[in-house]
Amino acid sequence: MGVNFIGTFITPLETMGSGLGRYDQNICGRLDELLEMLEDRDMLLSLNLWFHSYLSETVWGGGNVRWYTNPYQQITSAKDFYKSEPAWKYQEKLYRYFIARYSYSRALAIWFIIDEVNGTDGWVSGDSLAASNWGQKVHSYFKTNDPYNHPTTGTRSGGIKEFWHQGYQTFDIAAREIYEAQGFPINRTSTIDSASVNPLKSSYFNYAKENQKLWNGYEKPVINGETGWAHTFFEPSMPGYLAMYHNTLWVTLATGSAMTPFWWAHSRLLNDNVLTSQITNVRKFTDQIQFYKLTDVKPASIKTTRGDAFGMQSNEVIFGWVANPDADVAGVNITLSSLQNGKYKLKIFHTWRGAFIDEKEMTCTSESLSFGVPYMRIAGSQANYIGQDVAFILERIPEPAPLTPKPKGRVLAK
Repeated sequence: MGVNFIGTFITPLETMGSGLGRYDQNICGRLDELLEMLEDRDMLLSLNLWFHSYLSETVWGGGNVRWYTNPYQQITSAKDFYKSEPAWKYQEKLYRYFIARYSYSRALAIWFIIDEVNGTDGWVSGDSLAASNWGQKVHSYFKTNDPYNHPTTGTRSGGIKEFWHQGYQTFDIAAREIYEAQGFPINRTSTIDSASVNPLKSSYFNYAKENQKLWNGYEKPVINGETGWAHTFFEPSMPGYLAMYHNTLWVTLATGSAMTPFWWAHSRLLNDNVLTSQITNVRKFTDQIQFYKLTDVKPASIKTTRGDAFGMQSNEVIFGWVANPDADVAGVNITLSSLQNGKYKLKIFHTWRGAFIDEKEMTCTSESLSFGVPYMRIAGSQANYIGQDVAFILERIPEPAPLTPKPKGRVLAK
């Protein structure tokens, strides 16, 4: 399906069965197999070392409480885990083991140190500052000892108030969870007609604003480490839920995210009926952009005559996404400014069909360039409709190199 990146959390290597300081080889072996499987498929892994439930004795309840399975309870309480010196001594050995056993793999991409730190007793009833300092301590250990310098990340949960400034300062990647129903702007009127803003519009703006806040505030790669589930306006299995997932993929790409959001989780809420064509279409689009070659990447200056427009700009390529959930994008005019003058190749992408539908060369003469989205009508009794959103790539065509003048005079042969 074009997927090349997954995230997973694991049962801690130290179990009540193995004992503290000893690592369960069944769990370790399954991780070996997973990395081998991903290497065979040219895929990458974000490995979550501490899932919040294993450090929770009381927080959130139910399956979110698994401290009772954690052998660290033999040397510290859950609320003191982050500042316990005996616990740190064992953690140093644990992280050394992770590095020694798994850092070799080209499939390992991220040390995801802590997921939803505010879901642990050490944060809620212990000391949240100590928890953030612990995150810095673990990050520093991996930076010092991992010979391959894999990037680190960590999160608080997905409520609007769970913005983790200290974490974003510390980790290599700024990971913001977003669960829209947990305080974000969302339609709470119970009906679409009575709301002033279309729920799809408020949804994609939630992602755009949060990711742009991270992009501008921390100058680090930005990801959404967890999002979606049923914390949404539309219920899973509804057409609106599919549209919301679709929009989330595209708006995060167009606002500088380093990867598509990690939707929680592949299950009845996010199954192949929702995921398959959407994620594949994103891959068809991004395959046309050589991200590793882009220089001076920044948010694009972009406007549209109807709806909303988002984009990213580099010296080589500008790419973006335009949406109008109140109608459609047929005939919408898009203007990009602050461009280098010269020739460009424009490619317009049908995000639902997963195909480029128009391509042409354009010339920028006044540091701005405008183009329209085509109308698409039923053709030969077949569906042919542009829909409520569209993506585009504007690729700069390099000026031809000046001809090298021929040397004057005769060249004598030996």
